[in-house]
Amino acid sequence: MSNPEHAVPIIRTKLYRPSITPDYITRSELDARFETGIELPLTLIIAPAGYGKSTFMRELLLQSHA
Repeated sequence: MSNPEHAVPIIRTKLYRPSITPDYITRSELDARFETGIELPLTLIIAPAGYGKSTFMRELLLQSHA
């Protein structure tokens, strides 16, 4: 059994997709780079906090299901 005293809190914002705001900037160069690596077994998206990694992935998911 896990010890509740050592439980890691869940960050609620990590449970939902970020919204696409009107000032979202499309990054076609990143789209192209991502498409190039799509056939590889693993693609890492690395950037500092606040650089839009989750928003970028959400946009890619929306495009792929359109």
